[in-house]
Amino acid sequence: MIYTEQTRRAMKLAYTAHHEQTDRSGLPYIHHVLHVAEQMTDEVSTVAALLHDTVEDTPLTLDDLRENGFLPEAIEAVRQLTHDPSVAYLDYIRTLRDNPIAVAVKLADLAHNSDLSRLEHITGQDRQRVETYRQAIQILKTTEVVAALLWDADRFLICQRPPHKARGLLWEFVGGKIEPGETGQQALVRECREELGITVSVGDVFMDVTHQYPDLTVHLTLFHARIAAGTPQLLEHNALQWITPQEIDRYPFCPADVAILERIRQEYL
Repeated sequence: MIYTEQTRRAMKLAYTAHHEQTDRSGLPYIHHVLHVAEQMTDEVSTVAALLHDTVEDTPLTLDDLRENGFLPEAIEAVRQLTHDPSVAYLDYIRTLRDNPIAVAVKLADLAHNSDLSRLEHITGQDRQRVETYRQAIQILKTTEVVAALLWDADRFLICQRPPHKARGLLWEFVGGKIEPGETGQQALVRECREELGITVSVGDVFMDVTHQYPDLTVHLTLFHARIAAGTPQLLEHNALQWITPQEIDRYPFCPADVAILERIRQEYL
């Protein structure tokens, strides 16, 4: 546990707020809260972890947290972590992905709640609940990336990854990770500017796929796009190439792109 003035105050409030509450095994609920908080590595995340269920499960409100002087970043994480029952659970989980603090707290929360050894008797409902938590963990550990299907007449642009990066020298579409606060379209405009030095106009989604690599899971959304200004430059990649759909098999692509390439073959050959 990280001990600061903020975390000590959060711990005292959590003890008071969760007084007499118990978990599914009948133990004091505060044990779960403390376990989640102990997994955190900084003050803000620890405060958020200690308070993560206060607004959802006790009479406390976000205004109460503000009046207690807690860090704004921690309060915002608690706000996002508070599940509105009118929102489907996995949709709620998806809303957390742009807040690293909320993600860290929720992953620790889900891991502890998935531990069936905490229960004396395990029911089918418990196993179903853990399966839902498994799906939630997968969503939170998935990296959202975008890419561009850029055409020049009958050819589209592909980029070769640098040799020193994961999946080095494999080919891919230009794009990258969506940063917190960005839409997919905004991220793609930024990535094309950073990687190729061009300005793009982003169109409709061509296709999206999810692929699990050994080191991460990616959800890739490929947008139709066109170059609005500039000429592609080698700023980050090893090589660039304009190819036709007939030439796809000449290039070794990243596995996440395989289903997309098959769709391009189907639509453009």
